[in-house]
Amino acid sequence: MTSSVSANAQPMTAPGGPGAVRQVSLAGGIAEAPITSPGGRAIVEVMVNGKGPFRLGIETGMPGVVLFDAAARHFGVGGAPGSVTVLDSLTIGALTLSGVKALIGPPILPGLLDGFLGLSAYAELLMTIDYDAHTVRFERGELAAQGAGVLPLVPVGPLFALDLLVAGKSARTLFDTQGGVGLMLFADFAGTLPFQAAPVITGYAQSPAFGVAAKRQARLNDIVQLGPYRLDKPVITVQDFFDPIGNGILGMEVLSKFTVTLDQSHRRVRFSRSTSVVEPPPPVVAHGITVTFTPASLRVVAVVPGSPAAKLGMVAGDIIVSANGRATANWTPADWAAVELSASEATLVVERDGTQRSVVVPSVVFVP
Repeated sequence: MTSSVSANAQPMTAPGGPGAVRQVSLAGGIAEAPITSPGGRAIVEVMVNGKGPFRLGIETGMPGVVLFDAAARHFGVGGAPGSVTVLDSLTIGALTLSGVKALIGPPILPGLLDGFLGLSAYAELLMTIDYDAHTVRFERGELAAQGAGVLPLVPVGPLFALDLLVAGKSARTLFDTQGGVGLMLFADFAGTLPFQAAPVITGYAQSPAFGVAAKRQARLNDIVQLGPYRLDKPVITVQDFFDPIGNGILGMEVLSKFTVTLDQSHRRVRFSRSTSVVEPPPPVVAHGITVTFTPASLRVVAVVPGSPAAKLGMVAGDIIVSANGRATANWTPADWAAVELSASEATLVVERDGTQRSVVVPSVVFVP
């Protein structure tokens, strides 16, 4: 998760379940397509009813397909916002799905995504995201239960979770390829863990589910065991709410360290990488500013108390017109992350009540 607005908790329930995909055509038995993965967020180009391409996030944290209303209108696909439409075709390389149900939903991360490709789209198939090769692959088959790096999945409603060990304690985490975190744990569980220092606020997350919530992070003074793999001294994100179905979320910042294969039919997932140890991530360095994205600029959602930005008088509601000499119109989260998470100072033009001023915001190490 960056300190921009999170897409973890989605405000919509995507259509899925039995019958959501009525026909699967897989020419040659396998389909492979290129992906981009800014910040670990896997995105594939998809043709919908022969139109597009739509940039869809490959989303295991959502039961079905969502098309954002602006993109749907642009390509003339689907109905009114909030409606569910049945697509004639959804094509990714040699894979064509017919009769797919899709929700026409409000935009999330505009400029980066046109929607989400949720679980029902590939329910009958093995789906492999190879982050290093920048590809996604769909094929028929089954993961062997005792195969190397294969772990069982636990159904959580229409989604899946898996168990891992955090400092020797079992944690059930939602498997979420679009979750904007590495490993997020709820406060009740995180409170039992050995951190190098107490979690500190590094930014904020926002969703209709819980509004604006402080994102606290700390470095674990121990390991996380993910099957045969070990994450050394990872940075943990702590959220102050409780989910009765699990202990947290395993998101894209960790998943992108692996090649990941999902077998929904048999409730299994396989992790593979060239080495068994994921080295400790770098320190968390930021300026303390959380933003949301508009077509014209960036709007400040929250400022970390005591951060360099706060000391310079920045507040929620400020508009960032430019950053380091670049206008912020149509920026994506990747554009902002390159500024906010940089160790360099950021030169921002900030507007409030029609008046603009320039501020130079130094970075700070929140988590060593």
